[in-house]
Amino acid sequence: GDFRILEKEVNPGGILGSRWMRFYKGYGIHGTNQPELIGQAVSKGCIRMHNHHIEAIYPLVSIRTPVHIREALGKPSWPPGEPGERERHRGDG
Repeated sequence: GDFRILEKEVNPGGILGSRWMRFYKGYGIHGTNQPELIGQAVSKGCIRMHNHHIEAIYPLVSIRTPVHIREALGKPSWPPGEPGERERHRGDG
C-alpha cells in the first residue's frame, strides 16, 4: 500500500525502541529494544529497525513523507489479516 508518515515520537517506550513513525492506524516504522528479533516474523505489520538506523533517518523524515509497502515474493500483501484484525494499538508490532 501507499501511505504517509502521520506521527513521529522520540522515546515512545515499550518495545518501540528510541523512535516511532506511524504511517497507518497502529502501524509504524520503529526502533526496538530487542534487536535480535529484527528480520524474524514477529511483527504483525510494523517495520522494525536497529535504533541507530532509525535515529539516523528520523530527522530526515517529515510528517507526510510517503511510505510505500510492497509485497515480498511468497509473502501475503499488506495490511495483514481480515478487516477486524487490522485494528491494532500502537506498540503491537
